[in-house]
Amino acid sequence: MKICFVISGLSQGGAERVLSVLANYLSVRHEITILKFDENKPFYEILPMFETSCKDNFKKENLILAAGRLINFKGFDIFLKAVSKISPEILKSWKIIIAGDGEERKNLENLARKLNVNVCFAGFVKNIDELYAKAKIVVVTSRAEGFCNILMESIFFNCARISTNCVAGPSDLINDGVDGFLCAVDDENEIAKKLEILIKDENLRDKFVLAANRRRENFSVDNISEKWIKFIKECISETAN
Repeated sequence: MKICFVISGLSQGGAERVLSVLANYLSVRHEITILKFDENKPFYEILPMFETSCKDNFKKENLILAAGRLINFKGFDIFLKAVSKISPEILKSWKIIIAGDGEERKNLENLARKLNVNVCFAGFVKNIDELYAKAKIVVVTSRAEGFCNILMESIFFNCARISTNCVAGPSDLINDGVDGFLCAVDDENEIAKKLEILIKDENLRDKFVLAANRRRENFSVDNISEKWIKFIKECISETAN
């Protein structure tokens, strides 16, 4: 089958990452073309293929990871404010990384200094799998989301997850108190409280990870690509009729 994906560009971003993984995977059996409207080199690899591995033997570190574009609706200001409310004594053996870049970076760096939060701004990371593999906790503090790739991808890397219960994706990916925590949007106090609980309670982190692992099959590249092929065939059939 000949399949053409159309996208404005293949720079950094969740939709771009998904398209890249999907195109690579489908290219094994189908003729894939990607039509984009800029001349920039793709940020993610387009070749044999790559996908999220699932080895379960990660060497975890005391690492809290937040990732995404550094723009207002991603709520990284709330993440920093939440972290600032946790005792330095509790955080002293933990590293905090924000992976991503964007228009709010300078403001966020200034806010981190003002709040005395020790955080590493890593910029855009091409192979974020390496950070997932090290992180024990992943935090999303968005004010709005579509489908949150970070909450899905981190399932495959045994990360305990905390997210705001924003519109629209997190509640589809986290069952609050079962395989992660959901918090109210912009509520830095609740996020701080739940984050502190996870930092202190390794058993709870393990419980959340085990529960989340049961959902891996739903998000495997095999399953997702089969749904795409089915959808494409249904569209072709309807057009033919």
